[in-house]
Amino acid sequence: MAAHPGHETSSVGPDAPSESDIFATLCHLVSRIDAEDRMQEVIKKAQELERGDLQLLVDCLSMSLDRNATPMKCRGYVWRSLITIASSTKVLAQNHTLESARLVQETGSPPGIYSIPGNASMRVEMLKKIENDQPNYSEEIVSWVHISHPNIVPVYSAFLDDGLKLSLVSLNIAQGNVCDYMRKHPEVPRMALVSDIANGLSTLHDHGIVHGGLHPDCVLVSAEGRAMITNTSISFDSDDSETLPIRYSAPEFFKFEMEDVQPTEWSDVWSLASLSYEILSDKQPYFQIAKENRVSGAISHGGKPVRPGVDGVGGDEINDATWQTLLMCWKFEPSERPPCLKVYQIIVGMGMQGERQTTKPIIGSDVLESSVVDLERAKSSLMSVLGSEAASSLRVPEHLHDSFFRLIPDTNRLEAAAAVVLKLSPDETQCLADFLELLLEDLPDQISPTQRAAVNLLSLIMMSTPTIPKRYILNGVHYDTQKPLAEGAFGKAYEGRGLSVRVNVVSDPIFKKGRLKGMPDWSCTSHHNILPFYGVLVDDISGGSRNLCVVTPLWRNGNLRDYAPTLPQKKRIHLLLDVAVGLNHLDTKLNYSFSNSILTTDKVLISDQGRSVLAFFGMDSIFTDHWVKKSTYRLRFASPDRVKNSTDDMWSFGCISYEVLSGKPPYYQYTEDAEIQSAISEEEEDDRPPAEQLPDASIIALRSRAEVELLQAPLSKLLESKIKDVAAAAVELLPNDIRTLVDFLDLTLKDYLLKSEERNRVLALLSKLASLTQTFPQCYEVKGIQYQPVPIAEGGFGTVHRGSDLNMCVKVMSRLDTSTLTEWIKELVLWSHSSHLNVLPFYGVFLENTSPHRRICLVSPFMKNGNLHDYAPRLPQKSRLPLILDVIKGLGYLHVYGVIHSDLKGQNVLISDEGRGLLTDFGASHILTSTAAPTTSSVFSTLRFAAPELMEDGARPSKESDVWAFGCLCYEALSRKLPYYQYSRDFQVVGALSRKEVPKRPSPVEADDEDENNWDLEVDDDWDPISDQAWNLITKCCTPEPGDRLKIPAIQELIADMKVWDDRPTMKAVPGADIFKLRFKPDINLDRVGEILDKLQAQVVPIESEERSFVEFFNEL
Repeated sequence: MAAHPGHETSSVGPDAPSESDIFATLCHLVSRIDAEDRMQEVIKKAQELERGDLQLLVDCLSMSLDRNATPMKCRGYVWRSLITIASSTKVLAQNHTLESARLVQETGSPPGIYSIPGNASMRVEMLKKIENDQPNYSEEIVSWVHISHPNIVPVYSAFLDDGLKLSLVSLNIAQGNVCDYMRKHPEVPRMALVSDIANGLSTLHDHGIVHGGLHPDCVLVSAEGRAMITNTSISFDSDDSETLPIRYSAPEFFKFEMEDVQPTEWSDVWSLASLSYEILSDKQPYFQIAKENRVSGAISHGGKPVRPGVDGVGGDEINDATWQTLLMCWKFEPSERPPCLKVYQIIVGMGMQGERQTTKPIIGSDVLESSVVDLERAKSSLMSVLGSEAASSLRVPEHLHDSFFRLIPDTNRLEAAAAVVLKLSPDETQCLADFLELLLEDLPDQISPTQRAAVNLLSLIMMSTPTIPKRYILNGVHYDTQKPLAEGAFGKAYEGRGLSVRVNVVSDPIFKKGRLKGMPDWSCTSHHNILPFYGVLVDDISGGSRNLCVVTPLWRNGNLRDYAPTLPQKKRIHLLLDVAVGLNHLDTKLNYSFSNSILTTDKVLISDQGRSVLAFFGMDSIFTDHWVKKSTYRLRFASPDRVKNSTDDMWSFGCISYEVLSGKPPYYQYTEDAEIQSAISEEEEDDRPPAEQLPDASIIALRSRAEVELLQAPLSKLLESKIKDVAAAAVELLPNDIRTLVDFLDLTLKDYLLKSEERNRVLALLSKLASLTQTFPQCYEVKGIQYQPVPIAEGGFGTVHRGSDLNMCVKVMSRLDTSTLTEWIKELVLWSHSSHLNVLPFYGVFLENTSPHRRICLVSPFMKNGNLHDYAPRLPQKSRLPLILDVIKGLGYLHVYGVIHSDLKGQNVLISDEGRGLLTDFGASHILTSTAAPTTSSVFSTLRFAAPELMEDGARPSKESDVWAFGCLCYEALSRKLPYYQYSRDFQVVGALSRKEVPKRPSPVEADDEDENNWDLEVDDDWDPISDQAWNLITKCCTPEPGDRLKIPAIQELIADMKVWDDRPTMKAVPGADIFKLRFKPDINLDRVGEILDKLQAQVVPIESEERSFVEFFNEL
């Protein structure tokens, strides 16, 4: 990679930090840039940094903004610091710089257009080259490069050609401008496009950027159908003298007495209204005036566009509310126009945007020069720039500090001070509250009595008066009141609009006081394991009262109680470490504890980075499940002193560790409050045997070496032999040894990284051994499962039932001949080691002894939407394309691991609650699928999806036959007709496949049409035509010769080119995940495993290793 100014390469070492570590460090560092003086100090010190440290500083500032790691109150200061530093030093953030080696100018492409290998649909175009002789970069250019928003076309920096000159590049979006797009897609809600533009423009203004040229050609539309603002002024073909088209210009541009009028935020608002007019009415502003000079005259004299669609005026009608908003934006005096943020708020409040597709990253991180943040270097080298833990300068003059502490030296004077505060006027009270907030920012901690006095006085002011420090108040945060995220005694919680925040509306007066009491402490606490304080909103409601709206991050991972069971036990230790670090910070910095509450696992939240975050300062009750507050659950975490009206956070931490690591709540053996209280009060110990004397430390060290890692070498050696020979030798082991070996192989696959070849061999050995001995790993077994007695489906091998307690499905095997059980266990092993969003999750199995023979029951999620075969016809055809994309993603995952599905069809694709396709029943085509609709002739439905080569004797399924089946699945999903629909008999389909005949493109059946063999056909007019793009995909999958069929990456590219419109809700955790808590956890004797491996090695002969897939291994056995 060529070196260029301001850029240094960095390698990713084996100890590279995790995303959560990076996030926490960024948040910790930039949270100190929270005032004007701090910002100026950072800018000044940055000029003295070495080039490497300067690059790290710019990267930290940029990444903290992009990843929302910057506290709300700091965002403006951090942004201005970034732009000033980057422009003055000519160092740009690497996460906004494209890797020049990834940009290729293809032969025949227009000049300045580059493609990205591996992404056929992505093009970027060069906008401008910046000469090196300039002392700095303009702040406008730097701002456009670093701004990141879904309604703004991103501009990236790149060092092309000689690698020295900076080039500005942007996406080459082929959708056309917003007005052309609107006319080509009349079904798109136009108000949604207007809302997008207002949102993007408001964001520009919030970052101090005036667009100055807003008109249709400056707004493009993304593949997801979102309007995106671009800036034509920084392109090659832009003229510095180029002006905004007259029809979109504000009156101030036509005042002859004013020369060189510069665009402002107010003129942008005028242009926004004019552009919105054209989008909504399909008419240019002033369309009734043909000559441009007459348009300028009308604007300069206060004329406004005529209202369309009424009184015989052409164009589509604009409703009253929207028209009044446009008139506000067309006020003649600039200062009378509303700010863009207010316009956006009004538009959002109208609620006419409709459902929108979730935005996705436009350019992947693999194309960016993303730096690896060196955490230690960031914490040490940059500490001198970003400041130490203590404030670098005081907000409040020192003499005011001394005056306050003389007046209130400690908390004993608080009562008298509070009485005086109540006599102050509202303005004086507000001034005092703001003073105290600044004073607290200056304090290094809040432990001493003098410092606690300031905290407590501010709390008293906020609880007894309607006064909140101005720095706590957030502007520009809005939320959707129609869709609450949660509801409880405190009030309701909502998702923020345009920001990843949760707005907790506290309406209960008692809860409101509790939140205000802890807010001063909370606002001064900044730690990555403590819930961050974003700020508050104040909603005025009827009767003069106000709701308190507390703004916190919006995290989707829930709390520690629900999240921990989804991780392997060894990874849960990191969550407990986070809790301990957070508790330590509160204890050492604030001397704070859960004095009036009990620390439980549901009061520990999980951030998007997978970190444990403590909800303190009265916020725990907002995030706690309502049932927990009134159950015995909280009591299980109380210390003996707590039962005696005291507290002990460390006891509660021990109880949290118990539940996280064991999966059981403390004192799980008791169900009544009195029993739990008695056990805690008497300090009852656990019922394990007394601990024995530990062996010598040297012995412990030797014993610790006998872990699974040390068994990998003999296992790898054993795997060099033929799997068939190893399996044959293993079958002769004692039953207990077979059980131990099966459990060990399963553990190895789950928790230890193996080479691809070794993984396939272990998977093949486990499948073969489990099939031959009818023994499956014990960790698959779940306990305590009940199901409804009446089946919801029946098949040749059993019945399917709905679970009684959890949202799950139970398949009960009723007939267990040897061949059936062998294939079933093979499927079980394959399924249990598959983990993908588009593969049905495997929950486990359990055994029933209700009949003379044990019945094996398979547990999986219950999918109320059924399967793709039944679900797809109920959707519009364009909404079926995302389901097809789900299928190919799931199939691609299986193929990566060498697994052939072998029975891909609509009945074997289940539909989740969010409408996502999940593959099931791979590897065992004739086994009944849970919740999949059974058929009396599975051969008939499978035959129509079979590839021609499978008609030959001895043919085996392959990846290519899966691709053929995928093409047939697309055929059925899009047309609502089965492949080979023109044939009604099985032998006709067999004949067609034997002739390598491809499925016929569906078309109407004429009444006088007859089959060439005179078979009577049912005429079915209930079908959908297949578009040319989709038919091209199907024909390339259903090519007679296997070698000519598309590979899965090429299929995914073709589907991406079809502009799939995915408006489904965000994927959530599959219901019933609590079942993982019920899984059996076997205790594996690793010493015995070593002996078994040695015994097997002595009985088999090694062979030369060769890389083959799991299916090849298994089919050879």
